[in-house]
Amino acid sequence: MDNKYILAPLLLLALVGCNSSDNDNERITVTIGSKPPLCPPTNEFRTLCTPALFDESGSNQGSIALLVDFQYEFGTEYELLVEIVELADPPADGFSAEYRILEVLQEEQDAIGTVYTYESVTLIHDAFVFVDEGIYALPPHNFLCADDVDCDTLVDMANSGGVVSIELTMTGGEIPVTVTNWN
Repeated sequence: MDNKYILAPLLLLALVGCNSSDNDNERITVTIGSKPPLCPPTNEFRTLCTPALFDESGSNQGSIALLVDFQYEFGTEYELLVEIVELADPPADGFSAEYRILEVLQEEQDAIGTVYTYESVTLIHDAFVFVDEGIYALPPHNFLCADDVDCDTLVDMANSGGVVSIELTMTGGEIPVTVTNWN
C-alpha cells in the first residue's frame, strides 16, 4: 500500500483534532443593565462600579471586566452571546476565563428622559470630579452638567465625607447623560 494513502487520513485526523477544543467552550447569552451600581465607599478608584453579567436564568456570571474588547456605555442595555474560554495559564491576579463576544444580540440606549438616581453617594476619594469644560464624572463615567445645576460645588465637596443623592438624566448626544440634580 502506498504511504500517501495512510498519511492523508492521519493528517486529516490531526487537523480535525486541533480544532475540536475550540468547540468545547461554553456559550451563553448574558445581559448587562443600563445603570451601573454605586460602589461601596471603600472603593478608592471608582464611584460607579462595573456592571454585572446576568445569564438567561438571572444568575450573576461576574462583571463586564471578564469581557474581551468590550466598551460599556452608561445608559445602554446589552444582550450578548459570549463564549467562555478557560485560560490555560491564567495570571495569578486575574481571571481564569475570558468571555469573548460572538454576537451582539441587542444594544439599546435608554429613552431620552430616563432618570437614574444614586442615593447615598459618599463624597470621598474624588467621588465627583471635573473633567473638562461642562463635563464631570462619577468615575469612571463622564456626564454633562445641566445649566441650572451647580456641579462645581459638588466637585469642591468631593472629598468632604458628606453624603448626597445625585440624579442623572438621559439626554442623548455624544455624552448622553446629564447631571440634573443633587442634594
